[in-house]
Order: sequence, then structure tokens, then C-alpha cells
Amino acid sequence: MREHVEDLILAVVLIALGAFVYIDINQTQQVGIVVIESVSFATMPSIYAVLLVALATLYGANSIRGIVLAIGRREIGDSPIGEHSGEDGGTSRRMAAVRTLGTIVALAVYVGLLEYVNFLALTTAFLFVMFRLYGQKSLVHTGTVAAIGGIVFHVLFIVVLKLPI
Repeated sequence: MREHVEDLILAVVLIALGAFVYIDINQTQQVGIVVIESVSFATMPSIYAVLLVALATLYGANSIRGIVLAIGRREIGDSPIGEHSGEDGGTSRRMAAVRTLGTIVALAVYVGLLEYVNFLALTTAFLFVMFRLYGQKSLVHTGTVAAIGGIVFHVLFIVVLKLPI
């Protein structure tokens, strides 16, 4: 239960940080020439701030769910580190390390290839690798969700925001 409380505190801090950045960046005045049809200086930080708040909210909701489940099972109290393998019994320290390293490597490859490979194809492949790395078993489900995610990111960043990616 202690880890869920710590996760909830982290989620609240991340939500506050995202809200602060969003408010601060949108109150700052840009100095210089502004082109109406281009992306402003505040567009990307605003998108990142909103994404941070949204993901931290999901993270906080999951932490609250874990606290409620722990209270429901009367697991109040601290257990020594390493005594349990996770709420679902599946995630060990080794698997967490593999996933962390895999994420870093996949992200580095994604960023490195971004200049040379089509954005839609690369993003779809990156999402597929991430879903598989984090335990999604069904190839059809993973491929479908990755393709939809790739299309959504393509439309958002290339079509709507007109970023030169």
C-alpha cells in the first residue's frame, strides 16, 4: 500500500507541474514576428503539458484504485522490499529493468531513425514494440492499436500542427 501512496503523491506533483507549465507558457508574450498560420512558440510545450496532466491523472487514478484494493484486502502495512512481486503477481525487478532498458533503446532507435524513415511507419512500429515490451500478448490487437495510434499521431503532428517531421 505504501508504494500506491507514493505513486499518488508523484501523480499529484506531476499534475501540478503540468498545470503550472501550461498556465505559465500561455501567459508569456512572444517577442518578434508572428506568422498566423504557423505553430507558435507555446504549441508544443502546451501539448506536452496537457499530455503530462492527462497521463498523471490516469497514473493517480490507478494508484487510488490500488489503495482501495489494498484496503479492501486489509493489506494495510508495509512489507519488506522484494517480498512481493507486484499487485498482479507478474512484475519482478528483473522484468522492470528489462522494460526500462528496452524502452530507452527503442526510444533511441526511434529518434535516430526519425530523419530517415516515414513518420507514420516508424511511429506505428515504435508503438507496436512498446505494447509488446509491456506485455500485450495478442499480435492482432497490438498491431491494430499501434496502427490506429500511428495514424492519430500522424494526423496530429503532420496534418494539424504541420510540424516538419
